[in-house]
Amino acid sequence: MNPSGLKEIKIALRHPTESKPVPIVAHATIATASLARGRNIPLLILDTSSRPDVETMIRAHEQVGPGDVTSGWSFRERWFGSPIPVLYLIMEKPSRCLIVVEFDLMKEQGTLIDLILWAGGVYVQAGRPGDRIGTTIDERRVLVEVSPSELFAERFLRLHEKAIYRSFRKMGMSRSGAREATSTFLGEWRGFFHRHFPLGNGST
Repeated sequence: MNPSGLKEIKIALRHPTESKPVPIVAHATIATASLARGRNIPLLILDTSSRPDVETMIRAHEQVGPGDVTSGWSFRERWFGSPIPVLYLIMEKPSRCLIVVEFDLMKEQGTLIDLILWAGGVYVQAGRPGDRIGTTIDERRVLVEVSPSELFAERFLRLHEKAIYRSFRKMGMSRSGAREATSTFLGEWRGFFHRHFPLGNGST
């Protein structure tokens, strides 16, 4: 077991670049009535400038259809600072590909993890720095099912709450005020996003 309390993930690499996290350049959510009962599913636009294999995988999924995917959560421990949540996506078919995504809780990316855990999936789209969903709405993307992990979720929720609390403290709030603001934010945010949207084939 690693320090996070999660089982160690051992993955065979085909190339050293596979071990490097693929940066998130933008994100959004998509809700479609025909998928996940209309749940908001996060969309991650990743910088695949140095990962043509990710782009090949996305094209293959569109042309051939869904394949075999294994997913896993972990934490990258640090000597200083909070551990970094990490998502591993391992595609075996129709095109083999490993994607490692790290999330920065202090850049409000914890809400993405919160939604991925709730929705049980994530959209992955290839991109470049500066891309946004509004300018890449017609680009190819693949929906990946993400396996649940109670151990990861329990630790993540504590870290996520602490990160939000620290943000409010940096804004000058008192300890009690920051705690109340954190509780209010999480309640209102989840109340809006953790629901089923009665949409047709549209997106948010």
